Amino acid sequence: MEDYDLHLTIGPNGPGLTHSRTITDDEAKDALDLQTRIDAIARDYDCLVAQSCPVADLRTLAELLNFPQVDQSKLENQSHPQHDTWIVIFGADRTIESANFEIKRAKALGYNAELVLLDGWFRSVATFDTEEEAFQSLTPIQAEMNRPDAYVRLLNRWCENSTQVDFETPYTKCDAT
Repeated sequence: MEDYDLHLTIGPNGPGLTHSRTITDDEAKDALDLQTRIDAIARDYDCLVAQSCPVADLRTLAELLNFPQVDQSKLENQSHPQHDTWIVIFGADRTIESANFEIKRAKALGYNAELVLLDGWFRSVATFDTEEEAFQSLTPIQAEMNRPDAYVRLLNRWCENSTQVDFETPYTKCDAT
């Protein structure tokens, strides 16, 4: 049996969450199996900051890093009710005309797309009934819309207070809290 050193850093371009420890052969094999998932979590570091990562990803990180302060039961309590709307944000434009072009493109590809005005930017979003549907659609949206920086959020956390605006192009306006 051989020991391996595992060093894991998750963060955007610099220091972030870091953990190191020595692992066994079996743990090394498991770590390699989990590498794809960890890389995906690391690429979407924003979900950690916004506390919107899928529960399965949080559980994977907690187990791999063996964080004693992580209460596994609390991870399960983070699942959201069925009525929540999940979104993939794939565009941000200053004008409604530019944003509407993105929405028309997404709708032509079969996505349920709409506009959300947040912090002076018209965000192009695709809406989904479940977190799973949103994450399953993320990669296709990134490819089809040529938006590798698209990301998933829970709408009512990302835009906590909102009003519907009926304009020539209707949109949701996120109000200041």
